[in-house]
Amino acid sequence: MILSRIPRIRLGDFPTPISRLNKLSQQLDEISIFIKRDDMPFVSLGGNKIRKLEFLMADVIDKGANVIVTTGGTQSNWAQLTAVVASTYGIDSILLLEGTPDAELQGNYLIDKIVGAEVRWITENAYSGIDKVLEDVADELRSKGKKPYVISIGGSTPLGDIGYVLCGLEIVQQAVEMGVDFDHVVITTGSGGTTAGLVLGLKMFNPATRVTGFSIARSKEELVPLIVNIANESAELIETNVRVNEDDFDIVDEYIGNGYASKTKESIEAIKLLLRTEGILLDPIYTGKTFAGLLAEAKKGRFGKNSNVLFVHTGGYGGVFGFSKYFAEL
Repeated sequence: MILSRIPRIRLGDFPTPISRLNKLSQQLDEISIFIKRDDMPFVSLGGNKIRKLEFLMADVIDKGANVIVTTGGTQSNWAQLTAVVASTYGIDSILLLEGTPDAELQGNYLIDKIVGAEVRWITENAYSGIDKVLEDVADELRSKGKKPYVISIGGSTPLGDIGYVLCGLEIVQQAVEMGVDFDHVVITTGSGGTTAGLVLGLKMFNPATRVTGFSIARSKEELVPLIVNIANESAELIETNVRVNEDDFDIVDEYIGNGYASKTKESIEAIKLLLRTEGILLDPIYTGKTFAGLLAEAKKGRFGKNSNVLFVHTGGYGGVFGFSKYFAEL
């Protein structure tokens, strides 16, 4: 395995801490909930994309690229963090955002503009063929003498997802230090890459821990084969013999609501609950939905009595401020 030899630049403050949510665990009684603070890495608003960017930016620099082309929604955490990190290395960024030019200048989109990213707006129809749109922009840039580097949505590539293979190892090491066996790891699943890396990492280093991904947009039927494919491409890249199959993890898609960038009543309640009991902030688009699903599934008995459940907080604070309308009831 060549994991340690793949080029990487350090962007985050790792390992991120793990702690027990004592008050909530007392309320649930039959399980203990722990939280891993991947919302804390120090670049911009933090979040899970930092782990991916450590490997992707190393490749950008190695290839001598001078502009990154990527995509996401108007309030994309991924697009925002990519633009910020690129700027710190003197590299331009072009963000193809699904939305309209009259979008409110707030949240992640505000940071995109502060950091100087070029934003190009695309329609929902164009977004369905986004890979071609990205390549068309790259061709345009090459014709002007630029050296573009294209990254697909969420940084969900075999190279980027090595960051979460290492997160799996990090969790295993921290569990040993804490004297805790994590029976389950719960994570938000969007484009699938973070979940794929974590599933591979835990299968490599502690296959007894079960990963459950809570989808915030896509169906289980779409996500499962996607995650398996990404995980196994990452496995080939790091030259491990471990392979992931569909039975190695769970995807729950009952808490999506109306789809991506939509809140649910339960996600807002989960945000209020965690902030008011433990002082930890979630967002309505990603982690709020996931934590709401975790609580609901715990009450249904999914995780089993006396189990230790680790919730990986993947960040997304821009969603709190970019979707402030979702909190109008307050």
